[in-house]
Amino acid sequence: MLNAQPAGLTTHRALQLDGDGSYVELPANLLANVNEVTVEGWLNWASFQNASRFFDFGAGPFLINVQNRSTTSTLWFESPKGNIYEAVSLPGILLPNQWFHIAAVRSAAGLQLMVNGTLLMTVPEANQVDSTQGKENFLGHSNFRTQLADADFRGRMAEVRIWSAARTEAQVRMNLAAKLTGKEPGLLALYNFIDAAQPGRDATGHGHDGKMMGNARVVNEQISIRAVEELQEKVLQLDGTTGFVELPPAIFNGLEEATVEAWVKWDRLGGTGWNRLFTYGAATHDLSIATQGDTSLWFIISDAAQGFHQIVTPGVLRAREWVHVAAVSGKGGMRLLLNGVTVGTNDYTGSFAALKNGDLNRVGKTVTPNELDPPM
Repeated sequence: MLNAQPAGLTTHRALQLDGDGSYVELPANLLANVNEVTVEGWLNWASFQNASRFFDFGAGPFLINVQNRSTTSTLWFESPKGNIYEAVSLPGILLPNQWFHIAAVRSAAGLQLMVNGTLLMTVPEANQVDSTQGKENFLGHSNFRTQLADADFRGRMAEVRIWSAARTEAQVRMNLAAKLTGKEPGLLALYNFIDAAQPGRDATGHGHDGKMMGNARVVNEQISIRAVEELQEKVLQLDGTTGFVELPPAIFNGLEEATVEAWVKWDRLGGTGWNRLFTYGAATHDLSIATQGDTSLWFIISDAAQGFHQIVTPGVLRAREWVHVAAVSGKGGMRLLLNGVTVGTNDYTGSFAALKNGDLNRVGKTVTPNELDPPM
């Protein structure tokens, strides 16, 4: 009798690494003659060891690696210029023992990270490194293991793909659940670990075969594609003209401290209005999370008795990229966070209760009649 596979699960051959000398060594010519690259795969960290790598490419026209930062759950993508490592990060996004699809893109546009098929707004970082990095290419191993005590990856990875082009969000998402053949245009290398005799074989036929090191081995693994697909589908879409959500009146009136948070992707920035994510109250008695200009995030509390209070953080937003926004108000003052990182503060200690007017609560639209401030 055949056992049916649960709906939404796909079985992959996965590379299992023990975090102690187990990894895959890739050829030195892997990125030869490549100007831009996309590296993607399914990753499952069993634990967050120090700077443990998804991959580390130290041989080729440029150097890149993706890791969990230090011993935290922050996803970190870096590429050095001299001894300054320019990087982007997604603080706190990873969870242990959970599968994530990660795609890292290096192109003329800079460094980009996609998680589960969604392009996310990252935090720019920089780090000076005075040690000379190794010149090899690895899965699950660092070129700085000796110099900086970076640890090896402990966990599993599957369907690792390397493209000789900058893949778009749509392209990554389209093939998220697919098992590629290796013949796809632009696919530089494919490590699907299905060859029992040579698990690290490059399935494209380009000859970029990997060498299994230490206790690296291959196991069968079920990955829930449905959970990722459902997460992508369940979002509120607003058209920027008439669409918004009206919440019940007065539901936040008694709050002396509060946090309003959401994942949001602005399709439009700049132009007319302030693209309100959330607004409460009435004119001169309102709390709002919005945008200013083409790149600025804006958190406002307008208290008729104590005046206008705001946090404006310029240069942090880009249209059509998901970000997590959180606005904190109350006894500790105002605080604005982007992707888990504080990007602005204000000493004002009021919150919803101080405004004394909660007749209107809206997602995606202002509470004040203003034709120059259309819905988000």
